[in-house]
Amino acid sequence: MEKKTNLKKQISAYALGAMLIVSISPASAASDAKSPLPPSSAPSLNQTQLPKQPASSKAEDKATVISRQAGFELHFPSYIPGDRTSVTLRFSEKTKHVAGSFFSQTELPFYLEMWKGDIAAESKGLTRIATKKGPAYQGVQKEAHGDVHVLIWEEENGILYRLTSRLSPEELVKIAESVEKGNKVNVIEDSDEEQVLVHELDTAKASELFGAAVKLPAYLPGNVKKENVKISANIYKGSSTITIYDGAAGITGSYFSLVHEKRALSKEDTADMKPIQLLQGTAFVGTAPLSSFMHPELKQLPVLVWEKDGVVYSLKANAPIDELKKIAESL
Repeated sequence: MEKKTNLKKQISAYALGAMLIVSISPASAASDAKSPLPPSSAPSLNQTQLPKQPASSKAEDKATVISRQAGFELHFPSYIPGDRTSVTLRFSEKTKHVAGSFFSQTELPFYLEMWKGDIAAESKGLTRIATKKGPAYQGVQKEAHGDVHVLIWEEENGILYRLTSRLSPEELVKIAESVEKGNKVNVIEDSDEEQVLVHELDTAKASELFGAAVKLPAYLPGNVKKENVKISANIYKGSSTITIYDGAAGITGSYFSLVHEKRALSKEDTADMKPIQLLQGTAFVGTAPLSSFMHPELKQLPVLVWEKDGVVYSLKANAPIDELKKIAESL
């Protein structure tokens, strides 16, 4: 049965990461007491209002406004792991911190905090290292969903920057060393357009939201239990993307997702992929990057993409291509 939630302006990257394989299954939102983002209104479980889509024409405006609120110029990294990264930026009047969240579709997320402070006080308990920025301090921060790496340095006199992520310490150093005055990022702007995730759908409700029939595959890989298969919808500007996925993937490693999108298959979708034949017609096989907090040994998954009746299907699973073909042909 569909349940509804209203979560405004943010998603905790660490809570996301405990359940989410980037670009594999849909995001689940949860609060994170140690997240650098300011707290939002309390959510319920199954519908989430996401940050709005990027508005590049206003990208500099928000950074300029927040810079004025903070009382110092904001510097951003030129090196951002992954691609198709969404950046949100917030200023807390209470703590006087600027908090940036960097969500990539192909890599682990990271946070960048900026505030006026004392490096000696803030670096207690951390290990001093040498970087191109000068002295920096790194360590591990305890989180409810697992430890995260922390790197803090003095970007300018009295202006502290702190990176927090499950990316490796080496990656955090590379990000930090790329932070410079004048670097620009596309910051997600506030908008009247809402993006919503709806969780725990049945096939009837998913079909209604999608505007076309949504069916569960009759065949599933051996490592995916039917009772763990979930359906969610991502609704934006009146259109829906449906994802069928394994809700236990983060724990078991049995990654599986089947995304439905109403559009035509493009050359971009099938770049570097090889054509194969399905009962539905021509499909394309390749690999997709995978970032798993619980199973870091898994770096990529096989992917199978095809189009039928105006719907593009993208199937990913921790299984051989022959298994993906069986799943696709069982729809």
